[in-house]
Amino acid sequence: MCDAAVPTPTIPAKNYLLRHWRGECSLAVSYWVNGWLAVIPIAMVAVLAGVAMRESRQPWLYLTGLLLIWSVVILTVVWQSVGTWRSAAPTKRLHGRRFWPVAAQVMTVLGLLSNANLLRTRAVPAIVDAASYVRGDPRLGVHGVRVLRDGTEIEVSGPLAWGLAQQLDAALAQAPHAHVVHLDSFGGRVGVALDIAGIIAVHQLDTYVEHVCASACTLAFLAGQQRWISEHGRLGFHSGTVAGTVNRLAEAGFRQHYERYGLPADFLDHIFRTPPTNLWFPTRDELTNAHVITGLAADGRFAVSGFGPQPNLRETEQQLLRQPIYAALQRTDPDWPALMARWDWTVGRGEPITGFAAELRTHIARNMRRLLPVAPDGALRQFATIMLSETASIQQADPEACWAYLHNGIIEQRRYLSPGQLRDDLAASARLLMDATDYPQPRLSAADGKAQLKRLIAEMRRDGQDPEAALEALRADAPHDAYCPGIAALVRAAMAWPADDDDTPLRALFSQG
Repeated sequence: MCDAAVPTPTIPAKNYLLRHWRGECSLAVSYWVNGWLAVIPIAMVAVLAGVAMRESRQPWLYLTGLLLIWSVVILTVVWQSVGTWRSAAPTKRLHGRRFWPVAAQVMTVLGLLSNANLLRTRAVPAIVDAASYVRGDPRLGVHGVRVLRDGTEIEVSGPLAWGLAQQLDAALAQAPHAHVVHLDSFGGRVGVALDIAGIIAVHQLDTYVEHVCASACTLAFLAGQQRWISEHGRLGFHSGTVAGTVNRLAEAGFRQHYERYGLPADFLDHIFRTPPTNLWFPTRDELTNAHVITGLAADGRFAVSGFGPQPNLRETEQQLLRQPIYAALQRTDPDWPALMARWDWTVGRGEPITGFAAELRTHIARNMRRLLPVAPDGALRQFATIMLSETASIQQADPEACWAYLHNGIIEQRRYLSPGQLRDDLAASARLLMDATDYPQPRLSAADGKAQLKRLIAEMRRDGQDPEAALEALRADAPHDAYCPGIAALVRAAMAWPADDDDTPLRALFSQG
């Protein structure tokens, strides 16, 4: 088929590949037949690269495969282009034709430029990405595994990079009684996610997200026997990618894995409508209805996590200080170092947040009692308004808890108050602590306090209220279920006092301890 195009002083090669390389084939054969042979390996690259990325559990094999495939592509393109160019030259000389030989040479040059661009846009990024995979993706940041809560829980955090699944295996060998894996990652390698998912499934572990688990991380999360998120935990989904670009095989692989976990079709459709550059964070109801999560984990059910494989305690303290209540306590609490010591212990050992939360409430209550008598009027009124709302909710649920709350503030507030009430409580407390420190008001003397309370009681009588019943409820031997309503009646009456009278009746109430 590949006959010599022109007489030549050299002996024609017997090898077909060599004859094309020398330009001994006709231009038609060189361009149309041999030229199309270069298309086949290029198409194979897209197919094999997609398959390799979809199931790439061994990064060295992935990198070697890419290098081999693209080497074949380059050699094939060079072979096809050189042979076509060489075949065109004698065709012009022998037959006197110029159009088709020149056109073939022009198309050969354009083909080389197109293939060079393909190498730049596809081959180089894929090879660089595979090389990074082999090195553990250091550009993506720190990743690792940490044993928490005396070996009963394990955290996997950071990008899902090569070696992370092996670290999880080693951690489970160190902590054979672990029953839950915390996941804190924005994603990474699908192969690594599937390896982690396999380990979780084999050991029949639960999964938990304190902060965020997105992209490939969700494949590992779904492998849990029970799957929990915190109140602020988020799961992020998007369509499949290879090295950051859409790849239909990768997308098909993602869908196949998600379907294996029984995700409903409408949920899957939403995932694959989301571009790879975005993330869809379903609501808690959407996650529950799609059976993605088992439920919302209460505070203290699991260890505190989300600070990386080796928490920097100074950085975690700085994170706390971004919240107003901690910034206020740092300035006003003489025992602030003790509170931070408890925080460092909680984070460092990976303990539940409940112990620290209880100590935090103790510190807030102690400082509030100390600073309430000197707080400015605005902060005092805001605090009183929040207190009335909270005591009404707690009294309705459990009068004994309401009594304890007003006596020492040490109750599990989340059992009785809404998230909005809790946020308002912290905001009002932070304001009062800061304002009472920066703008302290004169402390009422015992005599002035008694005089103001007498004014308040007299005003309540004139208003048709029963201050004696409220005062009776405050006696030490009074039933506990009457305490909160009695306090509330006095506070409401004090709040109704004319604003231009400096809120002294309200201050007198809070000065009684």
